[in-house]
Order: sequence, then structure tokens, then C-alpha cells
Amino acid sequence: MSNFDDLSALFDDPVRAVLAAYPYHPWRTAFQVSPEEVARRELVLVNQVSEGDGLATVNGTEDQPGGLATLAPRSWESQFYPFALGHVPVIAVAESVKSPRQEYGGLLDWALDQARHDLDVQHLFCRAPAEDIALVHALEGAGFYHVATMLEFAWRRDETRDAPAVSWPLRPATGDDWPAIETLARATMTEIPTRYTADPHLPLAGTQELYAAWAAESLRGNFADVVLVITEGEAVAGFICGRFDPRLGEVLGGPAGDMTIGGVEPGHRQRGAFLSLVQGLLNWFWEHGAQTVITRTQLTNYGSQRTLFRCHGRIVSTHHCFHCWLPSIYDRRSKTLVIL
Repeated sequence: MSNFDDLSALFDDPVRAVLAAYPYHPWRTAFQVSPEEVARRELVLVNQVSEGDGLATVNGTEDQPGGLATLAPRSWESQFYPFALGHVPVIAVAESVKSPRQEYGGLLDWALDQARHDLDVQHLFCRAPAEDIALVHALEGAGFYHVATMLEFAWRRDETRDAPAVSWPLRPATGDDWPAIETLARATMTEIPTRYTADPHLPLAGTQELYAAWAAESLRGNFADVVLVITEGEAVAGFICGRFDPRLGEVLGGPAGDMTIGGVEPGHRQRGAFLSLVQGLLNWFWEHGAQTVITRTQLTNYGSQRTLFRCHGRIVSTHHCFHCWLPSIYDRRSKTLVIL
């Protein structure tokens, strides 16, 4: 395996071919984006990782690379836990590789070694398209464990049908709603299955604060372009966040929206509250020029799926979330080494 320090020197036909030939990228399977365009955009991401705090590697030779992977810290999430988190943003093997599982294994070995020694990361996340069985098996073989399967739903403006009625009072959030939304995010987002709540080794208290902070950053405009709330009387009964995704919008040739997080008070569920939030956010995106909207939900979150289908969403891709703990974790709070 060769770890090339200057990946910009490799941004030519051989490495581009690895990404262009990868058949499971969700843009290809969900939106029929051309292989060449996917490769061009992914090379930008690889370059950003390697020029930032992350690392990148190419497996093989400069003339005939077999696969590539990137590794980066997840600094924002790490502040909520007593250990550092990281992820593998890009991993792919060339179409010509005879044993893709073995090739993936080499790339994952590199990621685990670099995470431990160069980035001081103790927890790694990797997303695997459900169709990429070789990657799934390689992740399991490398010590990663499955924590969640996510369904991605999409809507296209030119395919919209008669929308269900928004039956709850709906409005943009104001500064007065801030405490209620943070409290809702802290409580409701940890009641549903997510890759954070499904991992028994991630402390629940940290995950609760992560979602509360996510809501706060959304209200500040850092993680969202809009936060909508539904109310009953003067009380906030639920919220939902949405943002424009410039990267997806560029590749699709028109503005693309993303529904991120949201929640409904337990006492107001089963009354169309979440449906009003989803459809209300869709309406907001259409009114603000979006041509496509996406969101994700867990495979076992059946209530969420029923609502997304009722709003005429369609499943366009599926991916598995894998986590891996390195052999030991240094607990910064207790200053002890925990052997797993």
C-alpha cells in the first residue's frame, strides 16, 4: 500500500477511474448522475480531506491504483464524548480488482492504524451502501459492527403530487422558541433509533447534548436554513430543521434541500403532527426554489417511514452504518485507560 502525500498529483485518469467505476455511489443509484461527474465531485472531497485535518491513501501503484480511502476526525461530535471520534468519508475500489473484499480490508487496516497513531481517534464511523456486499464483509472482518441501516427518501419538484394538508399551526421558529426546541431535541431525538442511540458504547447523556447542540446550531443558521415549529396554544409541540445542500444541488443542476432533525412531543403524536412538519418543510423548500429534497430515516423507524410515504417520498438509496472501537480508549475525564 502506498500512502501518497500529494494526492493532487494523482488527480488524473487512473484515480478518477476508480471513483468513476464505483457502481454503488448513491448519486448514481438514486439520481442517475454520470460516473464521470460523481468522480469529479468525489475527488474534490478527497482533496478537501487531505488538505485539512484528515488523511488519504491509495492502494496499489501510481499507474494502477486498486482503491482509495480517506480518514478524518469528527471534531464537532467529539466534544460531547470523553473520546475522539472519526470517520471514513470516502472508500472505493477499482472495478478491475479481483478481490474487492481483500482490497477493502487493506484500506480499512490503514484507516484503523492511522486513526490510532496519527489522529488519536478511538471511535470510527463508516457508511456502506447496502449493495456493496464486499465492503460490508470487509468492515465486519476489520472489527466494525453494524449499528443502523438508513433509508434515504427523496422528492422531486417536477414529480410532486397532491400534498396532504398541513393540519397543525406551523411557523418559522423565533428566539423565544429556543429553549423549547433544545429540550425537544434533547429528549425526542434520543427516543428514536439513530446510529448514535443504537451504539451502546456512546454515553446517552453525551448523545442528548449532541442533539440539543445540533438544534441550537440549526437555530443559529449554522446547521440549517430554516427551523419550523408546530404549536398548540402558545406551546411548541414539535420542530423540524431544513438546509440547502450546495454539493448535491450542484451535481443535480438545481437547489436541493435536506431535512435533518426534528421531533414531536410524546403527547402530540399519532395526531398528524409529524406529517404537518414534513409537508410544511417540503412546501417551504418548494417556495424557496428547491428542485429536490432528501431526508433519511432508520430502517426500523416505521412511524417515520409511514409519514414520509404519505407525503409521497420515495426510497432512493439504503446504507448501513458501521462503528468500530479501537482496542483501548483513554478516558480523558477519569484519566484511565479502558481496555475493550
